[in-house]
Amino acid sequence: MKSWIVSGYAIALGVIIGLVSWLFLSVVYKGIHVVWHTVPEQFDIPFYLFLVPVIAGVCIGLLQHRYGRMPRLMPEVMEERKDTGRIDYRLIGFTTLTALLVLIGGASLGPEAALVGIVGGLTTWFSERIRYVRQELGELQEVGHAVVLGIVFNAPLFGAIAAEENEQKKQPMLNLLATLAGMERFIY
Repeated sequence: MKSWIVSGYAIALGVIIGLVSWLFLSVVYKGIHVVWHTVPEQFDIPFYLFLVPVIAGVCIGLLQHRYGRMPRLMPEVMEERKDTGRIDYRLIGFTTLTALLVLIGGASLGPEAALVGIVGGLTTWFSERIRYVRQELGELQEVGHAVVLGIVFNAPLFGAIAAEENEQKKQPMLNLLATLAGMERFIY
């Protein structure tokens, strides 16, 4: 019975991660389109191409001055996950806002690091809230982090395989189940 509950939570976690990933990337895509295509086509603003990155940079600088450097790089997030077994979720809102400003404001980098930090933090938060399956919390966190990697790199089996390479898993099928559920929500 308990394994069905854990499997249900793993599927729910995968679906939530897929939805959050899809939503984040959709907002980034639509934001880039509006800022870099719609506004310049509708309005003739002098020096627009220079103003947008400067304004975004100032906003990012103010957020980083107040809350620290974010979004963090993927190696930093993965190192935190490796060292502590979790990804901090206390500043997810500011991490998300900063990541959106960076990506929409004209930076030439991918959304992977921010997405891993955001969804990894949500996974940690979700796992810590499930009190009555206390023994499986660490396992669910590992599953969630594997799902994030699988979704971000668009390779459903990558998350399960990467988790297997890093540590000995008790239930590799749980990783695969959650990763496939996340991919299903992300794709459709």
